[in-house]
Amino acid sequence: MNIDILKYNPDVVSIIKDVSAKIIMPNFRNPKNEVREKSSAIDLQTNIDVEAENMFHQHLCALIPGSLFVGEEDVHDHPHHISRLDEQDTYVWVVDPVDGTSNFYHGKNVFGTMVALVKNGQTQAGWIYDI
Repeated sequence: MNIDILKYNPDVVSIIKDVSAKIIMPNFRNPKNEVREKSSAIDLQTNIDVEAENMFHQHLCALIPGSLFVGEEDVHDHPHHISRLDEQDTYVWVVDPVDGTSNFYHGKNVFGTMVALVKNGQTQAGWIYDI
């Protein structure tokens, strides 16, 4: 299946802005955010990373039926999910919902969201949202 990636651009941008407005930004500088270390003291994951990633998964995969999803937070807990990128002739959404989680958690306004669409190991499109 070949698709016109550009026709999806407004929808992807809308989803990114929506997740940011509904989940990420309302929780910026929220002292109630839960945090845990992943691989080190500077590699953090918050409950907001997970919530945002879940919303991205739901909405992005609905854009392209049959597409798969690889999220940074999910892959940390389930490393074998990275193999989804090896699927042939399948679109795979790759998402880092809060790039710069340490900054986000510590109240520093230097973080963003990254989304890519990959097929056959090649990036077809990418979006970076500097929140």
